Amino acid sequence: MNLTYWRSFLIFEKDLDTTSRFIEICEDNYKAYSAQLSHILMGSSAEFDVVAKLACKILDPTSQANGINSYHNVINNKLPELFDVEVNLPRFGISFKPLQNWKKDIPPIWWIAHNKVKHHRDTHYQCANLENALHAVGGLLMMVAKLVHLEEMANTGTTMPTSQVIGRLSGSSEFIELPSSWYFDW
Repeated sequence: MNLTYWRSFLIFEKDLDTTSRFIEICEDNYKAYSAQLSHILMGSSAEFDVVAKLACKILDPTSQANGINSYHNVINNKLPELFDVEVNLPRFGISFKPLQNWKKDIPPIWWIAHNKVKHHRDTHYQCANLENALHAVGGLLMMVAKLVHLEEMANTGTTMPTSQVIGRLSGSSEFIELPSSWYFDW
């Protein structure tokens, strides 16, 4: 099991945790922006791009998906339930669905923010805010967990619940969590 992407996620999660020492994680602060949040948004979005492309290749080996809109097409056909997955920040009592607003030809809001900051930072720096950073890292968690699950099934040639794979990841996520069904086979 290749854990490179999982370890990258853990770094962004740790960065968010550290940021919470300076910016309280709450809806009142969702529009707060900073260089640190820009770093988290940009890095986790770039990582999401890489991981989504790999997941699409496993989901559809003939896929030529190479961008956010083409990833949507593959994921929508093979894993439509991902768009409704809710992640939690239990320490702060916050839940959200990072991929909920991802539609055909309309990327998630945090992805649009990532591109605005990437290409027009001089006029859109405020898009590097807490809300977009949280959603980007939450989306990355979901996509990395799903990629690890898909890779394990492909490597073993068997089907298995996500919980069977997620439970074996080292350095487990402690700041942001997937639904309990991803961790436990009830």
